[in-house]
Amino acid sequence: MFSSKLADADAEATETSVWLDFARDCGYLAPEGHRQFATAYDEIGRMLHVMIADPEKFAPRGTVNAAKAMEGGGLKASVSSSAAGLASATQLSGGLNKAK
Repeated sequence: MFSSKLADADAEATETSVWLDFARDCGYLAPEGHRQFATAYDEIGRMLHVMIADPEKFAPRGTVNAAKAMEGGGLKASVSSSAAGLASATQLSGGLNKAK
């Protein structure tokens, strides 16, 4: 999940760079302003690429491992056990409609 968000951020930074070029080419942005923004976005791109290369180093604690567990079927198993628990609780209570 975290890696996916980093990839999204990288794509957005690249798109912004394209729009900066467009703004310069259309005369909406002075060449000096374009240079400053382009330099900043190049740096952002480099930072994102470092983070994408080693997401475990930058992800909030537990998020990368939790995402790997979900990809490995952990989420599916969790949803299945939750559904089974809900079914059991519904049977014990005599059904949801009867409780009303």
